[in-house]
Amino acid sequence: MIVMKTFVIDNEALKKAWGADNQYWFDLSDYSIFEDYNALNLVVPDNFDKDDILNYEGIIPYYNIKRVELARAYVQSTNSDKLKTKFASLDDSEVVEYFWKYCHAYPEYFQRIEEFQHEYILGNLKDWCEKNNIKYTVEL
Repeated sequence: MIVMKTFVIDNEALKKAWGADNQYWFDLSDYSIFEDYNALNLVVPDNFDKDDILNYEGIIPYYNIKRVELARAYVQSTNSDKLKTKFASLDDSEVVEYFWKYCHAYPEYFQRIEEFQHEYILGNLKDWCEKNNIKYTVEL
């Protein structure tokens, strides 16, 4: 009998989506998430580059959310044309700072931020699983 692997999307999996670029990796052989790619001590041919190693070992970067992406998505979900217009004109380097300033200045538009954050990350993590042909279940 063949047992199909299933990745469990739980609170820990959502939390790791906040990791730094290339902080967390996903092993396609056992569906585990691990930190610090360099700690693996993989034995591969000398002429392999990073992409060759990942393909060789079945390791892919874990899903990662950028704060600027989440801030822009949240602003787009509001019913405030003023906020949408302001944020459309901002460079990515300014978005997070302005997001928190506006959060304090206009709390009525930011009451759903925690709920939105959870839904947005969960939805994107599901999309990441599907894109990478990873069978998953949600246990939150």
